[in-house]
Amino acid sequence: MNYAALLKSINTATAQLQGRAAMAVNQALVLRNWLVGAWIFEFEQHGKDRAKYGSRLLDTLARDLAKSEMRGFTAAVLRSCRLAYQIYPQIRQTLSVEFTQILKLPTIRQTAFVELEAPLEQTLSPTDGRSCDGTQDEGFGTAGFIQNREARGQW
Repeated sequence: MNYAALLKSINTATAQLQGRAAMAVNQALVLRNWLVGAWIFEFEQHGKDRAKYGSRLLDTLARDLAKSEMRGFTAAVLRSCRLAYQIYPQIRQTLSVEFTQILKLPTIRQTAFVELEAPLEQTLSPTDGRSCDGTQDEGFGTAGFIQNREARGQW
């Protein structure tokens, strides 16, 4: 192996593996955002103390998450996460029993698809290029990720 081959090998491996890592992180964030949306939806429907928060739930939750150093969860982001759960209930089927037991997930009910006033891409991937968690998504946000997985028969 000469120096040029060494350099090319490192560059190729790095580019390919960084792409895989980005997809794994994106998948984990999509799942996290969907779970956040599911928990919010379930709390709004069945939470024991939901009346205490009422219409201020997302603002209160965003403020309290920020206090616990969970950055990026604004009320708008939490609203998008809840919408992702409502639009893609089939993601529930991809969670393993072990995963749900580790996270001690409450029962998450299957919900009907919601009707959208705007196209899905505008609803879940704001025009500023940010995904549901508020991070830069490089054009492959929650909606694109889920649609890509569905197209490949992986959801």
